[in-house]
Amino acid sequence: MKVIQVTERYPPAVGGVETHVLRLSQELRKLGIEVEILTTDLYSTVPIVRFQRTSTQEDTFVTRVAGFSFLPIPQGLGIVSPTMLRHLKGASIIHAHGYGHFPTYLTNFCRIAKLPVVVTTHSDAGRPSIRKTVFDIVVPRLSIKFAQKIIAVSNHEKEVLIRRGISPDKISVIPNGIDVGEISLGRANSRKRGNGKTAIYSGRIDSEQKGLDLLIEAFGHLASSNPGLDLVLMGPDWNGSTRRLKELSAKLGIGGKVRFTGFLERQEYLQILRSADLFILPSRFEPFGIVLLEAIALGVPIVASNIGAIPEILEGGKFGLMFDSGDVNSLVQRIQEAISDEKGAAMRAEDAKSSLNKYAWANVAKDTLRVYREVLSK
Repeated sequence: MKVIQVTERYPPAVGGVETHVLRLSQELRKLGIEVEILTTDLYSTVPIVRFQRTSTQEDTFVTRVAGFSFLPIPQGLGIVSPTMLRHLKGASIIHAHGYGHFPTYLTNFCRIAKLPVVVTTHSDAGRPSIRKTVFDIVVPRLSIKFAQKIIAVSNHEKEVLIRRGISPDKISVIPNGIDVGEISLGRANSRKRGNGKTAIYSGRIDSEQKGLDLLIEAFGHLASSNPGLDLVLMGPDWNGSTRRLKELSAKLGIGGKVRFTGFLERQEYLQILRSADLFILPSRFEPFGIVLLEAIALGVPIVASNIGAIPEILEGGKFGLMFDSGDVNSLVQRIQEAISDEKGAAMRAEDAKSSLNKYAWANVAKDTLRVYREVLSK
């Protein structure tokens, strides 16, 4: 069986979808499946930044073709890459990733070429608006409805897809994953001692989607009553958000308590996360949140918004505290609760580790392979 994974971006580009495609492909190869990656030459889409091609081991199975902005639509949804059409032949199955992104529009071409297609949408409901409603009416009819099978990464996403007109029988739920073996389950010896505490966010520095403006505002409220509490935001800048968030921090008088690391190599990132007292994910919309699994594996207490798949991962608050998405006061209350009740936070973090087995990438790959075989059998 030969599978072509089609994704708008691929590592070293940073993001949850990018990580998903990388790790899924690695595990499928261990199962004896021939896997190729078809992606663009884009490191980021907002703004457009292209890779400088280097010779790596991955070059033998990764094909990067030109991607460019066709329409000025947020979140990279206006990126197109027509050259992808030339590289789909010879596959047993095409596995496209994204919702509203160019790879999933290839399903129409694959239908004509009689190529079986599976799509993992990596999506959630988003914020309601007229434009979003129209988008959700049009996009499925032009793209994912032609797939033989659709994989949702959560039950929340499955419900969203059903509301968008996808038949429940066409949807399989397979979560994102984590390599627990890559991450030490013990807390770091270098964890900061004393009265000071460090809260961490990791992911794209994207103020709009990730709710980082809310997080900065919350720290502005917490600063006077928690002078030893600092905030570290790890991840690459997205559309100038770092500058705007620094300006907001300075305006609130907490510029010296908020640090931006930029992009970090994997081991440095894990080391900083390992030493955290609290992990915060304040997203306004979040299809899944692999970073939550990383925090769980490292035993870091969690505060996160109650949207998307987050309530499923945290089992309704059993494994971490949740706040009302978009509500600064609710976020302030949950952060204060987490840092004031260390025993409770530690117990939730310890209990959460029991949930990790179902997110092992090996299990994700086996479940995905079963979907492939189901499609091919028909």
